[in-house]
Amino acid sequence: MNFKKMAITTTMAGALGLGALGLGAGLGHADPKPPPVPVPGVPHVDVPDVNVPSVNVPDVNVPSVNVPDVNVPSVNVPDVNVPSVNVPDVNVPQVQFPAVDNYFRLPVGHIPPGQLKNSPFINGVANPFFNIPPGQLKKMPTVNGIVNPFFDEAPGHWVIPDGPFEPVS
Repeated sequence: MNFKKMAITTTMAGALGLGALGLGAGLGHADPKPPPVPVPGVPHVDVPDVNVPSVNVPDVNVPSVNVPDVNVPSVNVPDVNVPSVNVPDVNVPQVQFPAVDNYFRLPVGHIPPGQLKNSPFINGVANPFFNIPPGQLKKMPTVNGIVNPFFDEAPGHWVIPDGPFEPVS
C-alpha cells in the first residue's frame, strides 16, 4: 500500500517537473513579442497599474526513497596468451614505368595509382587512364601508346613467396 502511494507521488512530482521544464524550454526558444502596431486616429490612453495579489503555493513534501545497495560480483577474466607469429620479410620489387612518368613530365615513380586512375589531369596533362573501368583497363597492354601499369601481364608484379608461416614459441 505504501509503495503505491510512493509511486503515485513520484509520478505526479515527475510529471509536474517535466511539464515545467518543457514550458520553460518552450518559452526560452520563443520569439520575442513584437512591439504593438500603433493604430492611427486612436489617442494614447494611460492604463493604471493593477495590483495582483500574491499566490501562496504550499511546499510539497516528497518522501525520500531508500534504494538498497546492489552487490555486483566481480568477474575474473583470465589472461590469454597469444603466440607471436614469425612473418618473413618480403622484398617488394620497385615497379617503375618511365613511359608513364615521362608522359606526365614527372620524375620516375611519382604518380600514385589512385591518382593515375581517378584524376582527369596530372601535372597539367590530360590523363588517358581517367574514367576507364578497371576491368577494361586490366586487359589493355597500352593506353594511347603508353605502357599500361594496370595490365594483368605487366612485368614486375609482386610475388609473395610460398612457405609455412609458423608461430614462434
